[in-house]
Amino acid sequence: MAAAGAALLRSVATKMARAPPRLPSALERHGRLPASSRFSTSTGSTPQPANLRGPQTDLKKVRSGSEWDRVKTAAIEATTTCAFLTVVGGVIVICGWVNPALDRITANLEASNRLDMEIMDEIKRGHQRIREQCGSSKS
Repeated sequence: MAAAGAALLRSVATKMARAPPRLPSALERHGRLPASSRFSTSTGSTPQPANLRGPQTDLKKVRSGSEWDRVKTAAIEATTTCAFLTVVGGVIVICGWVNPALDRITANLEASNRLDMEIMDEIKRGHQRIREQCGSSKS
């Protein structure tokens, strides 16, 4: 069974390789490709279709002179500029305001903890003195 399937696949691949390339009829009907770029059947090779629109190098250029296209182009440029400024502004705010504030809060908490520890030590010493005074007065 597997040998028959492999033979069928080889047969189909051979026929496809020998067949001349065809252009889809829909492209021919709608005139998407000029006559000079039609596929050649004599060589058996398929040339690349011509890029009718040319290279898309300048995306900011307004394609037509209508006011709506100018508005759309300006909105696209403004959107990218706003996104860039938002990211840069966010980094500046975090580095310039949030991080120093967190450092100040951390320093205040550490100072408060040290003060609490000193108070706890003083209380323990006070309790120890009271125990010593009570212990010496009983005897």
